[in-house]
Amino acid sequence: MPIYRVSGKVYDIPESKVLGFEATYPNATIDYYVADDKYELPLSEKEDFLKTFPNATTEKPLDDISKLYNAMVS
Repeated sequence: MPIYRVSGKVYDIPESKVLGFEATYPNATIDYYVADDKYELPLSEKEDFLKTFPNATTEKPLDDISKLYNAMVS
């Protein structure tokens, strides 16, 4: 689920509610991840950012311990 920030508050919004949230809070920021780098950007920059980084995701990458655990149990 995407993480948004509005006026210092953090919101974890389900995919089914994203469009409504973005319409209600156009000044929100959203977290995107490219590899291990995090970008917090205004919604107004989202489209251009995704053109530049088409592999960007709103899912936070797993840390090394989680990756190791998941590899062990799969």
